[in-house]
Amino acid sequence: MSVTAKRTIIVFFLAAAAWIAPIDLASQVQTQRVGYNFTFPYFEGDSQRPSSLVLGKKTKPQNDGRLLIEGLKIISFEYDEKNAVTTNMVIEAPTCLLDLQKRIASSTNKLTARVPDGSFSVHGVGFEFRQVDSLLQISNQVTRLKRPNLNLKTSSNEN
Repeated sequence: MSVTAKRTIIVFFLAAAAWIAPIDLASQVQTQRVGYNFTFPYFEGDSQRPSSLVLGKKTKPQNDGRLLIEGLKIISFEYDEKNAVTTNMVIEAPTCLLDLQKRIASSTNKLTARVPDGSFSVHGVGFEFRQVDSLLQISNQVTRLKRPNLNLKTSSNEN
């Protein structure tokens, strides 16, 4: 084999290794990178305002492409005609898996969902939240608490 042929083969293998190595290294780094204070907004249609946020204190990518989130908090809200924002519901769980492509958070752990004024809350174990539909399904040990609307206004009758 000539020297030129040997050089061509070596250059070919080096080029192939240079092309393959970054892909393999990137996938290894991707599955091992831990993030903190994660925020993922969801925008409906062409809206410039998010309809919900998924927040996490700590995240770690999993081999299947989902993220393991610790300290999950999902906030869903809406806007009125004056663009004032109103929080509809807050969902919290110690951990969950988040599929960013499908926009689904799921877990076999505990969950609490509540409205901000405290008039309604639900607790359970095992859930799936579909961010696209704002649909929350709770699997087990579901308990709910509904309180009458609290009227915090007081009146003073001074005679």
